[in-house]
Order: sequence, then structure tokens, then C-alpha cells
Amino acid sequence: GISLGLIERAAPGTTATWVIPRSGADPRWTVAAACVLLFAATLAWRFLTFTGFTNDHYAHVVLAQQMLLGDRPIRDFSDPGWPLTYLLSAAAWLVAGDTLGAEWAIYAAGFALGAACTVAASYRLAGSVSIAILVTLPEILIYPRTYSYSKVLAYAVGAWAMIALAARPSLRRIVLMSAAIAVAFLLRHDHGLFLGVASMVCLVLASRTEGWRVAAGRAAALTATVMVFLLPWVLFVALNGGLVAYIQVGMEFSRVEFDAFRLRSWPTLHLASPVLSRANVEAWLFWLFWGLPVMCGAIAYARVRRGLERWTGEHAAVLALIVLAVLVDAAFLRESLQVRLPDAIVPAALLGAWVLGLCWLGRWRRRILQPVVQSATLVVLTITIVAITDMSELQERISNAGIYEGLPGIRARAREVTQLLGSSHRQATPSRHSRALIPFFGYLDRCTSRSDRLIVTGYFPDILVAAGRRFAGDGVNFDNWYSSATRQEQTIERLRSRPALFTIHVSTDVEFRNRFGLVDTYVRQEYGPMAEIPVEGAGSILILVLRSRPAVRLDPETRWPCFR
Repeated sequence: GISLGLIERAAPGTTATWVIPRSGADPRWTVAAACVLLFAATLAWRFLTFTGFTNDHYAHVVLAQQMLLGDRPIRDFSDPGWPLTYLLSAAAWLVAGDTLGAEWAIYAAGFALGAACTVAASYRLAGSVSIAILVTLPEILIYPRTYSYSKVLAYAVGAWAMIALAARPSLRRIVLMSAAIAVAFLLRHDHGLFLGVASMVCLVLASRTEGWRVAAGRAAALTATVMVFLLPWVLFVALNGGLVAYIQVGMEFSRVEFDAFRLRSWPTLHLASPVLSRANVEAWLFWLFWGLPVMCGAIAYARVRRGLERWTGEHAAVLALIVLAVLVDAAFLRESLQVRLPDAIVPAALLGAWVLGLCWLGRWRRRILQPVVQSATLVVLTITIVAITDMSELQERISNAGIYEGLPGIRARAREVTQLLGSSHRQATPSRHSRALIPFFGYLDRCTSRSDRLIVTGYFPDILVAAGRRFAGDGVNFDNWYSSATRQEQTIERLRSRPALFTIHVSTDVEFRNRFGLVDTYVRQEYGPMAEIPVEGAGSILILVLRSRPAVRLDPETRWPCFR
């Protein structure tokens, strides 16, 4: 590919400027080709390495099922702030049916589009297609979990729109940025909040030379346009529970989740441990992700003071990306860093592209220092890629994809994945608990109606999806947020108005009673034991049935009561 050499030239005593040397080819076509290449590579990689969804992925799929079975968000169940995420899953389910392929298409396309936008944004920041591809590859290889596609998609698209806004803050680009913020907000509310703050910084800085009135007017236009895009959702919330209550619930949910998963201690490098120990890998990436915005902030400050700007809007775009990186790191880098670190990859990749462009494409005034810094970037980049490949278990993924076996291995793997994607969620259950309950799911089909609801006492949303039944109460599962007395009382109120036919007691009695005493008392009063199903290596699951619901017959296969 073509690398545009952005050359910094300055006569003694003058301010440096950056010029782009002429090239025989139009770089736009090269960038477009790189975007298409990384888009296709991401799809292929996600296809060959797909082994099914983890339990956590079903947290939004079960909300999609809840909607398709007739419940309305907010009015009938709590929305954790991901409306568009589960709406997309519901739409795919309607179009393609209950198959893993429908859900795979959404998340794979999200990662692929995110990679393409990262290439485009990185090219603008670095001035080199090679660097753009180089920083996008770790984004793909770090392998965020399937449900994290919105974290890659939202920030890659948002950064691309923000860089365009910094270069020329026209009304059309303000509308484009507003659309990106609104979509990010609907995918997950904190995505929209972080992008909104960063884009406001970007817009104000890009307008600084035109006066505060122009900057304020553009900021107001951005805010108003975002609100126009979000107006349908705001009206829906207002008509189905109230906007104030929705905001209060969202803030409480965020607070409880942050308290439950915040880092208890800073990760540190252990020199006595193996270099590629999990602790060292996590510590390196953690401090790299936090170090990049700090370093880029210092460099940007120095360049602003010296009047160095390679392209119009560079300062505004980079400073906005620094703000975005700080917000993302603060929100995402929590407990279980192996899972959380991939979620924060996009801002780090973009800031890395900018730094690499400065180090490798410009001629520095202190030329003796530049090779030293370039060597340092190579060392950091090498260590980072090694750490990413270790954390993401790259070797194992390549082996499972059949790549080591050449084309025959890849073809065989493609057939396996195609068959898996055609499976239903019940056929490809992700947890041992849902697999153990497969006979119970068959019983539900024979002896209950689709309108009957379930209570699941542990965090197993996949059980509800495999069962094909709605959850009862305020939310999908009983976790940290639902443990407060207020949440438990609201859950009991909904359980009384629309009782579940069965309680699937996955948690131990003592654990559930200690955390959810009010709900436990209600369950003990209203439900009686029906069956106990063993789970390999994980105890057993107790099935409780609603005492007030009369049976009409016995199921001939299980001898359990039938209710239709």
C-alpha cells in the first residue's frame, strides 16, 4: 500500500509545517481497499474462530426474546440501557429465526465495521495506510467477547466522525456526529455519553479561532440534533414508565455495577514471574492503555504551543480522543481485566496511530533523537502484540480454525461452523446448567404454554432463551442490582401480578436467602418442589412449581404435572 509521507520541514527560527508529497496514486482508493480488506479479514476470522456464545452474550438476547413474546421494555421489564442492542437481536430473530447464525451476523458485522472505521480514522491520524493497518490488527487479535461488539463499533465509528468534524465543523458533519452519538447511546447509554463529551470537546476546540459565539452555536446545534435523533426513544420511555424514573433506575444500576466490579488493587508487573504470566500481560496492557492518553496529552500540549499541526483540526481531534480514552479506561478497566481490556482497545489503537505517525513519518528537528524514539516504539509495539496474542490465546484459536492445516483444514472448519450457525440456541447451550435442563425444556414444550413465565435465581440468561419462555419479575436474573430492598419489593409486586409457573433454583439456598431475603420468602410461600436435576460437576438444580396452579394431567415421559 501507499504511505503518505507527511514531512515536517522548518527553516531555522521558523514554525514547522507539514506537507504531503505527491503520489502517483489516489490515496483514497488505497485507504478504501485497506478498509475493505480489514472488514473481510475480521468477518473471516470471527467465522473460523466461532465456537458458540458465552453465557453473558445472552443478557441482551433474552431481552430480545422477551419483546418477541409480547413484553414491552420499561413498562414490563427493566431496561439496563441497551435498547438498540436487543432490538437488533430481535429483528435478526424475526428475519432468520432462532439460530445462532442470526446473532452471529450482528456481532461479526459490528466488529468488521469497527475495524474498517478504525483503519479510516487511523489513516487520518497517522498519514499512513501501513500504520493504520498495523494498529487495527491488535484490535482484531485481542478478540473482545461477542457481546462487546458495540464497544468496538460505537467508538470506531464515533472517532471517524469526530475526526471529520474536527477538520471541518460544517452542519452536515455536525449531523453525522449527532447520529453517531445517538446510535451509540441506544446501543448502550454510556457509549453515547462518552462520545458526546468527547465530540463536544472536539467541536469547541475546532471552532476556537472563530470566536466563542460560533463555538457555542455549534455546540448547541450538536446537542439539539442529538436530542432530535433520540426523541422517539425519549417519548417511548415517557409513555412506558416515565423519564425521571428511568434515569434514576439507570443511575442506580450503574452505581451498583461499578461498586461490584471496580478494581480492588492496581495491576503490577511481577519480575519474578514468567514474562508472559497472566498478571504481567494484564499489567502491561492496563498501564499502556492509561499511559497513552497521558503521553499523547503531553505531546499535544507541546505541539499546540509550537504551532505544529499536520492537518486542519488535528489538535481538536487528538485532544478529543484523549478525553474519550480516559472516559473509556475509567469505565471499562475493572475487575476481570482479561475480559475488560479488549473492550477499551479502540481509543488506544487510535492514539497509538497518531504517535506512530509522528515518530515515523516526520523529520524531527533533533534528528539524533528520532531513531531512539522509533526504536522505543518498536519495542513497545512488539511487547504489546506478544501480550495480546498471549491473552487472547491466539495460537489456540489459529489451531482451532484449521489454519495450520492449510486449505483442507480451513474448509473442514468452515463446514463445522456453518453447521453450528444453523443450530438453535437450545441445541448449542453455552453452560452446563442449560445443558442439564434440556429434558426440562422438552417438558415445557409438551406441558406448558408459551405465555408461562420462569424465575431463574442465578445469572443464567441462556436458560431462559433455551427454554423459550419469558422471565417473571423486574429483570432477567437476580444479581447485584436486584438485591436492594426497593428492587426486591418491586420484583415481588410484578411477580404477584404475573406469577411465574416455575422457579429454577440455580443458586444455593443459603446464597439466595442471604442476598434476596424478601424474594426468597415469597418463593418459599408460593412454590413447592417438583424435581431436582443433577448438573455435572456443579451440584443440582431444584425446579419449584407454583402451588396455586392446578395440573390437568401427568407428563408420560417425566411424570411431572402438565398444565395444558
